[in-house]
Amino acid sequence: MKIQKNISFAVAFTSCFKQDTVTLSINNEKVFDKISITSDFVTGLTYASTYHFTKSNELVVIADKNEKRLPFIGSKKLLVKINRNQIESIFEINLADGRNIIIEGCELKPKIRQFKNKISVE
Repeated sequence: MKIQKNISFAVAFTSCFKQDTVTLSINNEKVFDKISITSDFVTGLTYASTYHFTKSNELVVIADKNEKRLPFIGSKKLLVKINRNQIESIFEINLADGRNIIIEGCELKPKIRQFKNKISVE
């Protein structure tokens, strides 16, 4: 996952999801609604991600290999709500800590990790 200069942040669901039903909201805007995700055994990635274009204020959402665009006003802080199998977790994210955001599902409560640099899958 590489952040281009015109993208203010990117969020991706990664490891340890197996037929989990997920709803994602960012700043109280619903991004995914009850989608089923499974992490790839080799890469650990899912087909659920989103990224925000700064200039057009669009949020590009990719789910189940389909893409849609939503209007979205970005900010330097994000309120992220994740509902995984009807268990809600809320995170406050400061983009100064990293604009590449991954959500891992290896524990009951998802874990958020932020990176300032490009994320590579080997």
